[in-house]
Amino acid sequence: MSSLFSLSEVISCVDGEILLYGWLEPDEAIKAIENYFDEVIQPSDVKGIKCGLWKYVPCRNNPEGYPGLYYPCVRETRGAIKATLVILK
Repeated sequence: MSSLFSLSEVISCVDGEILLYGWLEPDEAIKAIENYFDEVIQPSDVKGIKCGLWKYVPCRNNPEGYPGLYYPCVRETRGAIKATLVILK
């Protein structure tokens, strides 16, 4: 099954939390963020990195204007994707 995203592509970026497609090593995740923002990210700028399964949940009438958000889920969840969450300070 093909994916809508490429490995290490930024899927979501909300309030300093960046979700990257695929399970990445910390240095790969930082490099992907640097490429996305076109600026240097120091390891000290990163609060945390964790890999997991995520599910997109659409929002209706969200006052903040988000079309939807990604939430952690379990492997059996339909539509779950492997992704790496990077939390910036």
